[in-house]
Amino acid sequence: MVRTQKRRGYFCLLPLTPGGGHASTSQTVSYNHAMAGLMLGEVYGMTSGSQSREIEDALAKALLYHREVQSRAKSHPAFHGGWRYGYPDSPNASSDMSITGWSLMFLRSARNAEFQVPKKYFDEGLDFVERCFVEEPDQREK
Repeated sequence: MVRTQKRRGYFCLLPLTPGGGHASTSQTVSYNHAMAGLMLGEVYGMTSGSQSREIEDALAKALLYHREVQSRAKSHPAFHGGWRYGYPDSPNASSDMSITGWSLMFLRSARNAEFQVPKKYFDEGLDFVERCFVEEPDQREK
């Protein structure tokens, strides 16, 4: 898993296309990254020696990238604090509940593994989740 990490810090194994080239990361990079980070955070404490150091270095770099994506300018203030699938440099950035859920689990896993993950990162992500909630009027009152 660590070997799928790209220079910018995200984890992504590009699938091969039928022609032998690599597919686009546009729809999968954030999912791959969050799920791989979550998994590595969970196994980090089960390793030792050089394997542990390799995972520690990869997670530290991954967390920097993860925060970069979370804190980048979004197309609307309501999207602040969340994550979105797709390549992180795409224009008109927004946020999405499913990838934000995976992303928050990655942060929690890293914090449980004793990485320094500021509370602010969780707060901003959870604020996005709360902004997505729309209370339905009670149907019995009609």
